[in-house]
Order: sequence, then structure tokens, then C-alpha cells
Amino acid sequence: MPRGTYAARHKPPMSRLRHNLLSDLPHRLREHREQLLADLRRWGAEVREDPTLLWRTAAVRVGLWVVLGVVVLLTARALTRSLVSLAREGQGEQAAPVAILRVACASTSCRHTYTSHQPMDFAAWPMVCPRCGQATVYRAKLCPKCHRWYGTVPGAPKVCPLCSAPEAPGQPDEQPAPAPENPDDAEDPWG
Repeated sequence: MPRGTYAARHKPPMSRLRHNLLSDLPHRLREHREQLLADLRRWGAEVREDPTLLWRTAAVRVGLWVVLGVVVLLTARALTRSLVSLAREGQGEQAAPVAILRVACASTSCRHTYTSHQPMDFAAWPMVCPRCGQATVYRAKLCPKCHRWYGTVPGAPKVCPLCSAPEAPGQPDEQPAPAPENPDDAEDPWG
């Protein structure tokens, strides 16, 4: 069989190719406009007689599902925008300006405990006790045995001065954590 014979035999005629082109669609619609309008009028009359025909039409059902999908997507988008604020550059949570510390007087005659609000960079230990007036207020720890707060004096034995129970294992040392090297961690300098 010579070359090109197969392609020549199976090639559709030029007139059939021309009608398959998308560019010919408007011309074909104009040619069949009267028939399309008559079909549309007939379908409208049938729907007026039997309205359930409208819901049995596949194109109408597909169109309604598309409209319903768009409504659901737009509603979900509106809800997410209203519930979640969009983070803009430079906005976010700011570091708290003060730290809330549990402190206790280490004086054996006082032992007053209270909550103190100090700046995040506070390091002026010991503080003055509001009850006895002595500079013996340090950070407080909770005793694992007697469940009372006591002041943690630097260099003192790591036992509860009230019940002599040793400090619970795994508790951090008295020294505050070193300043973070990463500036993003500056909001929590105590670790």
C-alpha cells in the first residue's frame, strides 16, 4: 500500500470538518434559530401545563446545583472572613508589659506570700516586704509536702523552711534563664 493512502481514505470530507469548527457555531445557530425558538416555545408551553417537567430537566437541575454550590462557597468565605481576622504585617500579639509573680517573704517572723506585678525585665531582688518592711521578698515555690508557699533565697538549702521537705526533683534552679539570643523570643525572657 503506498504512503498516504490510508490517511486519504479515512480523512473526513472537507464539508464535515467545516461544521465541526467552533467558529461556525454562530452561523449554525442563525440557520437553526427559528427551529430553536419554536422548540423553546413548545417546551415553555409544556412546562406551563406540567410544572414538574421543569425539575425533571437535567439542565435545570445542573444549573440549580451550580447556583447552590456558588451560594455555599460564598457563604463559607464570608463566615471565615468574619470569624478569623486576617493577620496583617506588623500586627499580632504583643508581649505583656508586666509579669505576674508569686513571691514570699523569707523572714522567719513574717512568711507573707502575695502576687506581684513586675516589669518583664525586673531583676531587683530582693524586694521589700509590704508587711514587715524588710528586703527579704524572693520568688516563691510551692512545697510538694505541706503545699504552702515559701521564698527561695539564693544560696540557701533547697528545702522547705516550713516543713523541711526537700525540693521536688526536676524543678528549675533559682537563677532566671539567660536572655534569649533570638529577638523573636524576647517576649518571654524567663524561658
